[in-house]
Formats: sequence, structure tokens, C-alpha cells
Amino acid sequence: MIGPQGYVGIGTATPDERLTVIGAVRIAGLRNSYRLYFADANTDQTKYIATEDFWLTFGAHSNEGFRFKDQNGNTQAQIGLGANNTYFLSNVGIGTAAPAQRLHVAGTIRSDAISGPHPGSQTYSLLGANTLGDIQRVNPVHGYLFSYTHVCSGTVEGSVRATITSGTLSVEVYNEGGTYVTTCLTLSGVANARINLLIVNDDTGNCGGTARVSGVRTLTVTNGGGPVSVPTDLGCNGSDGNNMVFFIHYNPL
Repeated sequence: MIGPQGYVGIGTATPDERLTVIGAVRIAGLRNSYRLYFADANTDQTKYIATEDFWLTFGAHSNEGFRFKDQNGNTQAQIGLGANNTYFLSNVGIGTAAPAQRLHVAGTIRSDAISGPHPGSQTYSLLGANTLGDIQRVNPVHGYLFSYTHVCSGTVEGSVRATITSGTLSVEVYNEGGTYVTTCLTLSGVANARINLLIVNDDTGNCGGTARVSGVRTLTVTNGGGPVSVPTDLGCNGSDGNNMVFFIHYNPL
């Protein structure tokens, strides 16, 4: 049916667009490997449906983008995904348009549980505005609780040295040249101890643009056994910055 305005209707006698189809549409032919092809005066705004997957492609036009709208025309509608995996090949930002990690959340995160690799390879990334609070985490394999207490901030990379002398544990920071910087912790009444040191680089200008990176070092210290030292370099191919934050999990032996 061709209407008085020159509109074509399939399944309807009153078409209201150039082509109005009432019913399902099946396209079997190919045009340059596309099943369905749209184009306008701006060639960088081509949209098409390929033979197997659904694609929307946009060029470098400054005002282009992909947005969801509900039936009332409101943008930012909720999006529901099916049971299949959903994946992204680049960084994903929530609350930020410039994500610096695979998942970068600018805001508070709520999770029923967080699991990660077993210690030894365990890494941490603290991206909140305040990294000075204490930290707790449950070992995902054995279920025991680590409680890390914040003990030091604003220090430099180099090494941490722990010593127990006459029952007093001292944890000190030294720079890369071996010069004493500060004492992070002094604790009396200690015989022997195993210390897990959580190191956080809170300097946003280092580590190849990574905002904050972290790692864990372990020290086993005995009373009168002399100092035990571990490096605090986080492997950023250069300076790790001058704002290292230290948390300690302490176990008496």
C-alpha cells in the first residue's frame, strides 16, 4: 500500500513513515556483508546490523555517542542484561569518565563479599579519598580474619626495619639511601612477632599514572635477634612517590 504522502505500508493501509511495517521483518540478502544498513550525510555516523552480532558504530564526530532512553524519552534508564557474560576490553568507570584501572569507582562501594587471590600474590588497591582508616579482610581460602592497623603516613620509599630489644618492638622507616626517616610503631611486652606490613602508595602522580597501588611484606622478628628489614619499593619503574602509607597486622609468636 502506498499512501497519499508517498509513504509505503506493509501490513497497514495507513503508513506514517516512508516505510511502515506492521509485523516481523526478515532480511536475508547482504549489502557489503551487512544485513541492515543506515547512513546519512555524515559518513562517520554509519549504523548497521552485521550478519551475526548487533553493532552500532560511531566515528569521530564530536556530538556522537550511544545512550539508552525509556519509552518516555528519559535518558539514563536502567539497563537489564541477560544471563550471558558481559565484558569490556578497556577500563570501566563508574562515577568517572576517566577510569585509571580496569574498574574505577569514584564513590562508595557496597559488596556482600570481596574475594581475591591467596596471600603471597595478594594485592590491594585503595582508591578512596581517605586511606588512613584501619583495614579488615577475610582470607578467602582459610576464612581467618586479617586486621590491619594504620601506623604511618606520608613516608618515603626505601625499607621498613623491625627490631625487638628487651621486649620492645620498634618499626622504623628508612629511605633508599639507608637514612632513618621516622618510627611508625613502638610496642612493649613483645617476645617474638610476625608482622604483615601492608604498604600503600598514596601518591597519585607516580606508578605510571596509577592512583594508588599496594603490596604486602612479611617480617619475622625475635627478641634480641637484631633488625629485620624489608623493601617498600612497589616496582613502579622509578620513584614510588613520597606518600607511602603503612598498615600493620601483628601476631605474637
